[in-house]
Amino acid sequence: MAQLPRLYALRALLTRDFTGARRWASAAGWLSYRDPRYALVEARIARCEGDGKRLQQELTRAEHWGADPQAIQREKVLALAQSGQLEEVEPQLIAWLAQGDAEANEISDAYVNGLAMIARFDDALSVLESWQRDFPDDPRPEYRLGRIQEHQEQYAEAEASYRRALAKNARFPPARYSLGRNLLRVRRAEEAVEVFRSCLDIRHPEAVQVELAIALKTLGQANEARPILRQVLAADPARLKASYVAIDDQPEGFEAAAEYGKLEADAMNFAEAEPWLVKALEVNPLDLISRYALAVTLRGLGRQAEATREFDLVAASRKAMDSAGALSSRIKANPEDLEARYLLGKVILENESERTGLYWLRSIFTFDPGYAPAHELLADYFAKKPDQESYYGRLADYHRKMAAASRLKADSP
Repeated sequence: MAQLPRLYALRALLTRDFTGARRWASAAGWLSYRDPRYALVEARIARCEGDGKRLQQELTRAEHWGADPQAIQREKVLALAQSGQLEEVEPQLIAWLAQGDAEANEISDAYVNGLAMIARFDDALSVLESWQRDFPDDPRPEYRLGRIQEHQEQYAEAEASYRRALAKNARFPPARYSLGRNLLRVRRAEEAVEVFRSCLDIRHPEAVQVELAIALKTLGQANEARPILRQVLAADPARLKASYVAIDDQPEGFEAAAEYGKLEADAMNFAEAEPWLVKALEVNPLDLISRYALAVTLRGLGRQAEATREFDLVAASRKAMDSAGALSSRIKANPEDLEARYLLGKVILENESERTGLYWLRSIFTFDPGYAPAHELLADYFAKKPDQESYYGRLADYHRKMAAASRLKADSP
């Protein structure tokens, strides 16, 4: 009797309806006491949500209840793959796909996501081609392709991919949201507004509301954007986080606070703007636009010394970023210029965006898996953030060992 709700739970995961998936999984658990298959479904939900702690708890419970060890190992492998930790698990992923595994679509999704995270786009496109061919009704291959194209600033191609995904499933939230975001990037804000409005029927629309507010502000409709952002800021933080998970996004900062703070700063409502800009910078200290808005706000409040300090921080970061343009040109001229990739990743990591900086540093390993300077920098980075993600300590150890091995090899006669 529990098999049907388990299937419904897994089907809900295909559209990232995590609330529905948990409801069906709970029903399956109620119908089958201590069934390891129920714990495995809960583990998969946790993995797809990116909740590593809960994933481990559910896998421990599944093991305690006698689950198939291979099924437990599969979720562990897919969790590592989707987070870009492919060093140890990639041979297993390739073997599963070569064997025509029954869950090749889930394997492909995790594998492509991991490959994209470490800038192995050619390999990701190869997996995507097979995934599209073998699962023609699944919108996720087209969506993943669109994400890669958008990252590479191929916006027209990304739009086409998102629309193809929606032709397969018109209610696939990540593709609808990403289409709106892509339209906003190319300054088609009116179209973006319509797309974002069409997304508001999902269970947790807060992330979409933030982008809708940004699009409205772009159109000069700040008075319409303001109440939307206030509504988002009044929501439960857990609900706001869930809203981003549902549309497969993970912002670096507190976007709602940053956008609302900037909106009020632009309107010279400085007393209202300040606390939200401060909150945004607490989450993401590298948000230079919010820091500049805070500096303007502090100056408007007559707190000149504090304003000067913030202006100085912005100026220092912008000066450090002066080298980014030349480094990008070096990489375009010679993609194998690893020194340029390293220097660009380092300056961005320290001054503009940790996520983008990590991307450039990891991209080096496509050309030289043992590039010691990048491994050393990444080891230091992950070692300083042991509480941010459960696997950061393991990543720090891995990069430290790779750096040491590379140095030893270089020093050998």
